[in-house]
Amino acid sequence: MGFLAVLGLVLLQWAWRGGEGFRPTVLAAGVIGPVLLVLAARRILPQGTFSARPGLPGLIATRAMIGATIVLGEAWISLELIHGGSSAAEAGVFVSSGAIGWLLGALLQTKLSETDPAVRSKVVLGSAVLLTAFVLVCGAGTAGEWLPLWVLAVVWFVCGICGGLIYTSVAVLIFGPHIHSDHPSPAAALQSGEALASATMLAAASVAFRLTSQYAGEYSAFMLVLCLPAAVTAVGALAIIPTVRQLSREQAERSHLDGAHRPDLS
Repeated sequence: MGFLAVLGLVLLQWAWRGGEGFRPTVLAAGVIGPVLLVLAARRILPQGTFSARPGLPGLIATRAMIGATIVLGEAWISLELIHGGSSAAEAGVFVSSGAIGWLLGALLQTKLSETDPAVRSKVVLGSAVLLTAFVLVCGAGTAGEWLPLWVLAVVWFVCGICGGLIYTSVAVLIFGPHIHSDHPSPAAALQSGEALASATMLAAASVAFRLTSQYAGEYSAFMLVLCLPAAVTAVGALAIIPTVRQLSREQAERSHLDGAHRPDLS
């Protein structure tokens, strides 16, 4: 299955590099590549990942989308900054601001309650919603050259905080006692989902950029791929909602049972 995933990505990239126009071989690669990726993902990932089933599948889907968002943003926003006249060092400052924010977000999540998974899942949802908005501002601001570099760095710093909160909180939920799954290796599924989503989104963004720049111009192409991470993050936010509802319901039931068994001292 891993071979199918790699082959699908190679075909996607080859479709992007396959020459001008819609030649039959390019079209075939563009269709077969995604099909192979889906087939591989359905075998590698837990059943229900694509539908964001509550529990392990939904959490893996969320973290995979958030990981793809950060990878897409760092790759394409940095490229557009250099394309727009910034130096490699200035683009590096932008990327570094996100890494610093990520570290801060990971530290902040340690303050969350370890006994209330419902609270942690709601923090993941809220962070994903904020990340969607800030990534959109960062991408559109870079493509349209509306924001100076220091503002972009601050916005990406906030994106890093949200990403750090989400990444570590999802891991705590998956390996905690409240998420039950019969999957033989949740850790392997988690890592596979992240790698597959990030590589797929990078390949898809490359294809989208080539086609859009060819038929609508370079400005439209950059605007599309720089706003794509926001759409990916929104999918990640939607994927966590069923799990938030399930954990909140379970927490309410536990609280009700605790109250029922607590002796009346009045």
